[in-house]
Amino acid sequence: MADQEPFYLFKELRLSLEPACPDSIVTIRLPPHGQPSKTSQRRVKPSELLPAEDEGAFAKKHLASSSSIYFRRNQKYPRSFLWRVLEDGKTLSIQSVDLSKSAKSTAEASIILRLAFPNAIRPAGVVLSDSKEHEHSNVFVLTSSDGLYTFTLRPEFFTRASSIEANVSFWCKVFLPSSFSFRYPHRLAALNPRELLISLHDGGVLKLSRRQEDDGSFWTETIFNEGGWSSSFRSLLPWQGSNTIRYGNTKLEQTVATSLAFSPDNTYLFTISLNHTIKAWNLSNGRIDVNKDLLNEERQVQDISKFLLDPSETDLIAVINRQIRSEDKFYVLTYSPIGAGQFKFWAAIDGTNGQLELEDICPDAVLEPPAPSTEIWTLAQFKVTSTSQTERISLWILWKNNTSYCVQNLEFDLRTIRIEWSDEFWVTAVTETLSDQLLPEPSDFESDDSTDKWIDYLFYPERFTKATLETSLTIYEQSLGALKERTSSKTKTLEERLCSSVAATVALNRDSDANIDFEQYRSDVDSQWRRFYRIAAELHKQRGEAVSLVIDSYSDLPWVVTADGVTLIRDCSGTELLYHNRTNQSYHEDILQFRGAGKLSHNKLKKDPKDIAGLVNAACVFREAFSDRLLHTCLATAEFEALQEPPYSVSDRIQSFYDRCGFASQVSDDDYNQLIAALDVFGGLKALDTNLFTAVTDSIPYQVRKPREGLPLTAFGGRTLVVGAQELIHLHSIVLFDLLVLIVFLEIEVDREEESMEWFDAGSLYSKIIGMLRDQEVLKWLAKSSRLQVSNPTGEDLEASLKNLEVSGPRRDGRRATVLQDLFVDYMDLPASRTDLTQPYLLTASLRNIFYRVFEPEGQKSYSSLTLILCNLLKTQNIGLASEFVRYLPNTPWATYLRGRVHICKREHAMAAIYFKKSAYGLHSPHRDKMTVEDTDGLLDLISLRDLHGGPLGFYRHITDLFEKGRVYSYAVDFAKIAMQFAALARSDEPVANIKDDVLNRLFYSSLQTSRFDEAYSALSQIGDNALKKRAIRDLVSFMCEKGDSEELISLPFIGLQDEVDEQLAFHCQNTLNINSGPPFHKILFSWRMRQGDFRGAASILYDRLQRLQTASTAFKDSQNTPVTQGYLVLIDILSSVDPAQAWVLTSTRTAEESAVTKRVKTTAGNTATLTRKVVTIDDIRKEYQRELDRIAKIESNQFSFIGGVEEDVL
Repeated sequence: MADQEPFYLFKELRLSLEPACPDSIVTIRLPPHGQPSKTSQRRVKPSELLPAEDEGAFAKKHLASSSSIYFRRNQKYPRSFLWRVLEDGKTLSIQSVDLSKSAKSTAEASIILRLAFPNAIRPAGVVLSDSKEHEHSNVFVLTSSDGLYTFTLRPEFFTRASSIEANVSFWCKVFLPSSFSFRYPHRLAALNPRELLISLHDGGVLKLSRRQEDDGSFWTETIFNEGGWSSSFRSLLPWQGSNTIRYGNTKLEQTVATSLAFSPDNTYLFTISLNHTIKAWNLSNGRIDVNKDLLNEERQVQDISKFLLDPSETDLIAVINRQIRSEDKFYVLTYSPIGAGQFKFWAAIDGTNGQLELEDICPDAVLEPPAPSTEIWTLAQFKVTSTSQTERISLWILWKNNTSYCVQNLEFDLRTIRIEWSDEFWVTAVTETLSDQLLPEPSDFESDDSTDKWIDYLFYPERFTKATLETSLTIYEQSLGALKERTSSKTKTLEERLCSSVAATVALNRDSDANIDFEQYRSDVDSQWRRFYRIAAELHKQRGEAVSLVIDSYSDLPWVVTADGVTLIRDCSGTELLYHNRTNQSYHEDILQFRGAGKLSHNKLKKDPKDIAGLVNAACVFREAFSDRLLHTCLATAEFEALQEPPYSVSDRIQSFYDRCGFASQVSDDDYNQLIAALDVFGGLKALDTNLFTAVTDSIPYQVRKPREGLPLTAFGGRTLVVGAQELIHLHSIVLFDLLVLIVFLEIEVDREEESMEWFDAGSLYSKIIGMLRDQEVLKWLAKSSRLQVSNPTGEDLEASLKNLEVSGPRRDGRRATVLQDLFVDYMDLPASRTDLTQPYLLTASLRNIFYRVFEPEGQKSYSSLTLILCNLLKTQNIGLASEFVRYLPNTPWATYLRGRVHICKREHAMAAIYFKKSAYGLHSPHRDKMTVEDTDGLLDLISLRDLHGGPLGFYRHITDLFEKGRVYSYAVDFAKIAMQFAALARSDEPVANIKDDVLNRLFYSSLQTSRFDEAYSALSQIGDNALKKRAIRDLVSFMCEKGDSEELISLPFIGLQDEVDEQLAFHCQNTLNINSGPPFHKILFSWRMRQGDFRGAASILYDRLQRLQTASTAFKDSQNTPVTQGYLVLIDILSSVDPAQAWVLTSTRTAEESAVTKRVKTTAGNTATLTRKVVTIDDIRKEYQRELDRIAKIESNQFSFIGGVEEDVL
């Protein structure tokens, strides 16, 4: 395969293992054997999990030395457990990586269990096992102190942290095998939860067994040994010779088993020994039935040393539970890493003596796996799975080259393996293209530096983990020396600290002309960002080193477990198949026809796949020849075209695209010749027609067949689909962009008649691709924009709320997710695999279903999924995201209305008003389809929707309500006035009258808040509902008096409402406790009655005020001219101006039980004072005035009188 390019049939889907939140990590420190567990087991708080300080600490903390995934035989959730050995072998991390869960499982298995051991875990010293009969799983760990830990993990351990901490000693047991006192373990394997097999350093095998009711604190030991007791005794002697191999601190015999596997019925143990032999151990009697060379060759004793295996090898054998030939029981596949490496297939058959025998199926075939390239690759692991065809087998191989890895696959029939083993039948999994995304560049068209672009790039979801960026920042700051203390602050977010550190290294200097050199500053800033990126990229590269290859036997889904992540292997989509194999279609026609034809089912035009791939390649070749400047210009122009409504014809837009990018000067003759050479591969320019381009775009379908019902996604499964969608979106954008620039260039540069391109319609292709690019821009935004997820309250939340007497509502649970996952992916099901549809295929199909959900056919609806997205962003108060998303909305009335809602939230009220007015006619049109609450995702309730579709009066009432709720009363007044204009044209029935009163009421209160009292009075006077009008009068009087606008209040006409105003003013006068503070309601009512010509009424309220002044303890500078004496003079003057018969006032006085000079008026319910009404004439008032003057005179002459029980306070 190194001689030709591989055929890519599968695609990697890489995921990080970063926890959703720190609280999901539960660390339990385990005690040494023999120490009381209750005093040593302790949960580590999240605050103790600090970021690594350097590269070494990062590797120790986050990079696994060994790791794998165990898939439970019991199908209940959770069933896929990822285990990792960290912290120099002293920590075992276990977490669920299930993609889906049962419909009955409401709890999410998000807990990451970390078990901290007192001693390091031995290499290959971790195995898991379970049974179909029990829900719990067993984890067996062998440590360097020869202790065997048995953990009984229940499903709730991964859903509730409290269940882990309770009774740790019940689910954690330690056993010290006595056999380890004189033997050393090498490999650990589990036959079932009750039987373990351990290969020993002397070549023997230790079998540990326990009863079903035992908890793991005791095991029964049985030794199997190839050479009997003499061999076992010899291994203990100190004078071991050259037949041993040193591995760590242990000397291993050449017969030590380094790779173990079990027969399908668990009656035989197959081992691969260091001396290049395969053995079959009969577990019922401990005898060896088979002992052969791995390659079925006879070896001389002196040659054995040349074929010794590395003790670190663990996966050299696989058992295949198939029966292709009737005489075969099952098959065994072994691999010899000696030399170029060679596989060997064995058939397990019954021997003549009743023992098991292994028959070499292909004795003459040399089954060497082809390396991915000419570089040095090492075959690390291999796995075998079934296929939809019973007689065929699928072989998966994991190759490693330093931190890089490659996964290959071969499907074959054992009967024709000699033919199908050839290079052209091997297929490869291609790495993701998203990792090759262009790095940010400072643009000549932007004045700002590239900081924002770098932040977006570095914090793109799943690109770098937070731990990677934190450690990179620490390393970067350490290189800055003293600047670290000044720029770092743990109180800031990671983004803020990163920007501060980069900014601190760059200074804004002046050029030779003493001008500020902004260009150099931007260049320096970009250089520092690239410096930081190189640090992060190096750490990230270490995270991607492959550790193991595993396959779920239930779904046949391959996984590659890396040092700090996992990679799922899925099928290539049709577009990916074309793009990644664009240069080698002719070399792999057979495999394409046999295994890839179904992925090109979109090719309804029956175009030759080689021609379709050739077009994709030619477009790619053309784009790759662009300079950086031309490439960024074309990208910016394409994005501009995709997001703008076309104001010109298609031909003008193509010409504008060509001119703005400068193709005439930027594309050289060599670039053109290179393009023509790529086109000549499949027929040249004359082979280009619209159908060929359409065959490429049809590989990016959103319309897919309705998926079968499946299982709900887990949070991890949702992340998986989002990452896969990000990759597909990126690749689709590349292919569409390549086609777009090629179409623009060919349309302007090439004479179609001369080149016989009459079937090439550039206009229709341009419009179609621009529309598809617009969709890709939407998907990009959804896949990169993240927010805190809002979740419904759990039982624990409700319990806490009850304790605190609080209402529990939706909460933001601290888990960040992309908008794509939060709105679409989390509501999807993952179809279960079946014989004809494997999980790798269904995984890719689910990615396409995501796009279908986003762009679900709208039909005749006046709303779309895009407006539904914005409704959700507004409802959840994600205003920043909403303001970004509005550029993707279509130009429909509903979308225009939503733009106005966004501007209201941003306090941009002028723009909001403009958009609301633009959307008015389209929304309240009687011919418009009515929306439901669900169509707005709950942004609008039933009342708002009724107004929205209730004609112009209801629409503008709704807009008035929006501004009123936002306390933007000036705009509420404006829209209420518009509503009233339409109210005048509406029919006069009861519903319209009610709406009109409501609008008038809103107009009144909004005018009141903006001190537009004339307009407030105008609205009040038109209100038909008496209750609303009375309440409005009350609020108007109170508001204007409290604001000091009493003169304007008195000047208002209040036609027919004078009594109501008088009543409200009198009410305030009666309830005034301290006449010397607050609004002067008595004076206002006096002025009001005088203006209305009610002199006796004015005199009455003035007399009441005089009584209150006499009881108030207030000192005056001029004792002869006090407010009391002045009030008496005014009162006498008013009563003198009326008919003598009417010169009296009616007042209320207290009985003897309450003195007339009491300083307080009791207003509580317990007031027992009785009030009597009394007529006071003008003569009585003159007498009171005279008594007041006498009283003042006595005070001035120091004549104080306390007579008659009347107590006066003269101080």
